[in-house]
Amino acid sequence: MVLKFKDRESPKNRLKIHVCGLTGCGKSTFAEEYCKQAGLNPIVVDIDDTNYSTQANPDVDFIGNDRQIFTKICNLLDEINKTDFDTIIYDGWDSSMEKITPKEKDGNPFYHLSVRKQRCEMIMNRLLNSGKHLIFIGQVDTKIVDDPKNKPSYPVKVMNNCVNVSYFCYVTKDGEFLYDIMKNRFGDRLSGLNVFEPIPYIVKQEKVEPIVQKPKKDKLVENNVDESENLAVPRLIQECVDALVRNGRIPTNDVVRICIEDRCKDQEEHDLCMKWLDENINLGGIS
Repeated sequence: MVLKFKDRESPKNRLKIHVCGLTGCGKSTFAEEYCKQAGLNPIVVDIDDTNYSTQANPDVDFIGNDRQIFTKICNLLDEINKTDFDTIIYDGWDSSMEKITPKEKDGNPFYHLSVRKQRCEMIMNRLLNSGKHLIFIGQVDTKIVDDPKNKPSYPVKVMNNCVNVSYFCYVTKDGEFLYDIMKNRFGDRLSGLNVFEPIPYIVKQEKVEPIVQKPKKDKLVENNVDESENLAVPRLIQECVDALVRNGRIPTNDVVRICIEDRCKDQEEHDLCMKWLDENINLGGIS
């Protein structure tokens, strides 16, 4: 048997890129601009119907139960693999993994995780075997952080292990859409590969007044919030605010609401957060 060695400098090597960030930070626009600058011909798998780029976007609605949505994703990828598009933009990796996860079964607490793992691997295998460049787009929680208390889910680990370059998109307080490179396995060895630092696509947003002026680190004491009764609500809102500020975004009321929609899984807590924002938006906000 003669060993064959991988040529990492070959143009035949496929790109595997991860783009993440908060809602509204320009992830889809970044992917579109990247493809334009790299001369790629992409097609979009738009899981949440939120990709409004000018790229080819098949008219598929990912609505139904977990099995139906999983089947739709697989069928779409099978059809894409027959086309001449050289790049797949998978927009909504984390959302798709939630949609294909079945409900928990009584007596088998790991059933839904086992099914999700199997389906995740089947989707990833289709992507990796497609022979196309891959761009995964996900929310900020698809970013691996060094925090033992916040361990990533299996699908997030699989995707992050797969990609070679990760970009974190964010919006500055002046409304500029920028990015940071979080991971680059290629280093300076970019010869023959479409891996590079894209020209920043700076787009000005209309500057609006934030509802949060100077967020504190720990807890909220303003606006007569009853800490004993509503502690969890302000904390969740403050977490969203702190995350937005860290990423250079203006935490307006609307942006905080979007962040809560992304983070909050409990309907009761969600309703309490929204009520708290409604009652406090004109009282100086969070401070």
